[in-house]
Parts: sequence; C-alpha cells; structure tokens
Amino acid sequence: MSKRKEKTEKKSTRAGRRDIRAEKAKIFIFCAVMLAGAVVSFIMPLRPEYSESEKRKLAVFPAFSTHALFEGTYFDDINTWFSDTFPFREHFMQLNGKLEKVWGIRRVAIHGEVDNGDEIPDVPLIEEPSSSDVPPSSMPGEQITTTETVPDFTTDAPSVSQTTPSQSDEVKTQTLGAVLIVGDSGYEYYNFNQTAATSYINTVRRAASLLEGKANLYLLLTPTSIDITLADSVRSTVKSSDQKKAINYFYSSVPSSVKTVPVYDTLRAHRSEPVFFRTDHHWTALGAYYAYREFAAVKGVTPDEIGRFKTKTFGGFLGSFYSDTLNEGLAKNPDTVTAYVPYSNAKLVFYDTKGAATNWPIINNVENYKSHSKYSTFVAGDQPFEIITNSDLKDGSSCLVIKESFGNAMIPFLIGHYQTVYVVDPRYYTANTLTGLVSQKGIKDVLIIDNISATRSRVYTAAIDKFVR
Repeated sequence: MSKRKEKTEKKSTRAGRRDIRAEKAKIFIFCAVMLAGAVVSFIMPLRPEYSESEKRKLAVFPAFSTHALFEGTYFDDINTWFSDTFPFREHFMQLNGKLEKVWGIRRVAIHGEVDNGDEIPDVPLIEEPSSSDVPPSSMPGEQITTTETVPDFTTDAPSVSQTTPSQSDEVKTQTLGAVLIVGDSGYEYYNFNQTAATSYINTVRRAASLLEGKANLYLLLTPTSIDITLADSVRSTVKSSDQKKAINYFYSSVPSSVKTVPVYDTLRAHRSEPVFFRTDHHWTALGAYYAYREFAAVKGVTPDEIGRFKTKTFGGFLGSFYSDTLNEGLAKNPDTVTAYVPYSNAKLVFYDTKGAATNWPIINNVENYKSHSKYSTFVAGDQPFEIITNSDLKDGSSCLVIKESFGNAMIPFLIGHYQTVYVVDPRYYTANTLTGLVSQKGIKDVLIIDNISATRSRVYTAAIDKFVR
C-alpha cells in the first residue's frame, strides 16, 4: 500500500510541476506579448498620421505648455494621441468587429459619446436683438460690404476636367457626435442645441429682412434617418432629440414671409423606401426628390415626375457611418448611389476658393471613385460657388441655393424650373454676401436647404451667419 501511495504522490508531484511550468510559460508569453506591444507602440515611424477609412488627420503629440500641464489637459492630449495613432490601429478595430460578430456581441451598438440635448422649447423663439443682427457697418472689428464683386462667370469656362474636384474626392462629412449601428444600418444621433438654434434662427430672420421686396425666401429643413427609417421599437429607446418638434420650432420662429417647406411627414410616409443611405448620414436622391415635390407645392409649380429623369447607379458606397465605425456589417452591405440626370440642356461651372473655374457634369461618373466618395456624384460635391445654366429656358428665372452637402442631391431636380441656379456652400464661400449676389444677379428665389443636424453645428451656423449680410 505504501509503494502505491508513493507512486501516486510522485505522479501528483510531476503533474504539479508540469502545471507550474505551464503557468510560468503562459505568464512569460503574456509578458512578452505585452512588452512587444509596448515597444511597437513607441516606434514613431509606425504611428499613422492619417486615417484613410475615417478621412481625417489623426491626433498629433501635444506641444508642452505650463498652462496645459497645470490645467491637466497636457496628459489628456498625450493619451488621446497615444490611442489615436496606435500602430495598426485600423487593423485592430476591424479585428475587434469580426470577433464581436463571431461571439454574437451586440447587434445594436453605439459609437462615440451621446450628448444630452437641450430641451426643445414649446413656443417660438422671442425675437431679441443680438450682435449678429447689428448692421455689418456697426459691428466692431469687421469690414463687411455687400458690393464686393464675384468672379466673372463667363460662357468660356474651361472644358470638363478629367480630375476630381479637390473638395469632391475627399467628401467632407457632417456627422456630429455618436453613431448608432443597428444590424447593417447606421444612424446619427441628434441633440438639440439652443445656442446654435438661436444663431440659426436669427440668421434666417436677418435674411428675410434683407430680402424683403427683393426675393422670395424658402427654408427647407430635413430630418435625418434616425427619426425616419429607424424602427419605432428601437427609436423609442434611443436618447435623441425629437426632430419633428425641433423643425417645427425653427419654422415657427422665423417670420411669416419665409416660406417653409414641410418634408418630415412626407419622408415618414415613404420610410419603407430607400430615402436615406444605410452607411452614410445623407438622404438619397429619392428622398431629395420627395422633398423637391414639397418645395414645388410651396412655390406653386408642377413638379416633374420622377420617370422623366434618366438614372445612373454607382454601387459599393461606404459612407460616413462606416468611416466612423469601421463596422463589418456595414462593410458587407454597401449602399448603391442612384442619381437622377436632369432632362434639361444644362451645364455646371464650379469655382474653387481661389476663384478658378471648372466645367463639371451635373451628375458625374463616380464608378471608379473611392468607396467613401460616391455621394460626390451630385453637382461636383461641396464647392464654394456653382452656377448651373439651363439653356432650354430664356425667361430670366433664377434661384440661389444656400446649402451644406444635403442640398447636393436635391439641386438636379430644381434645374428644370430655372434658367440659372446659383449654389453657395457658406462653409467655403467668401467672395460675396447674400445681398450682393441677389442684387448683382437679379435673383428672385432664395432656397436654404439644411439637414437638422447642421443647425446644431456652431461652425456651420457661424458660416451661414457670415454670408447672410
């Protein structure tokens, strides 16, 4: 019995030693991997400076300052730089998405921080004078005139270039804050911002005052997909401001002379159709077409039937939601961009920030563009200034469209109603002012097209405020 016991004890001891060696080996491998990762993370040449998928420059190592050190932001900025530029960062993010799918982790995911929006008022904004409402000549530190001339738009503009417009290839995205992923679709959170809303409303009020007796002013605010195509059962659980209430607040706060275009209920009525992209924050051309019909109703003209337009389609579109999240579900189910080609004999010339002119197709062939750039098929993307001439009309009719990128998809539908359509993106246009353009070009209709999310961007509201003079 004693010999058996001794053998058993020896076997147990050997097994125990093997277990200890195995545990030590695991610890060694773990420490080696961690050490290798630490070493790699500090190899500066491996740290990326630009994210191709997100289309942005990554964080840079912060410059030292005693103020930042004592305020505590210096080390926060170092932490941001370290995580934002970690070597092979995008590969790790894609691997993480694949592992989550393998393990069935969260079909509904939130990317980014969800901010608390301000409460949307139940009554219109009380009209109060503000510094932005003071006539430009009275504003301290500014020299603004309404007589500055724009570049000479001639009929001898250069022929169509074969290169992509500098601002069109790298499409500027408008997403703010967090993105919700549900299955193979992305949605942008909207959080009402009272300060930005007040600025936007006061800008529209000033535009109405400046254009009184000179031109008709239309305002079209479109919702985003989170309030239109997201399933109601999910939307009811999402902390995002009520876009219909927000749009009604904006519309009720501007003067009655502003002709507001109601599109929320129309888009909801067509929510089962592809009126918004799944991988991008923009609406589709079909969604823009339904909005165009509402504009035509407000203007009092007959809209063109959609069958009158020829279509072009471009597959493989992975928009801003994919760039922001690198979500595998979006990657495997890219969007198709459908564009409607105007039937009119029309041409487009765009002007860059230096005033250089380029002829460009109203609907451009983006088949070979990068997957994130295919929305730029519409009217040359986001250019400072564009002029579209419809040679089929000789009645002198004209419209000025003030817009961010949402307006691009709707502009082709307007061309059949005007001899000339002028397009301004206030984020990039500085050559003239609203009153200067209206006066010089004899413009009779001014249409502001913005998505509701743009009205909470202080950068955008400041840009349009600067233009409306």
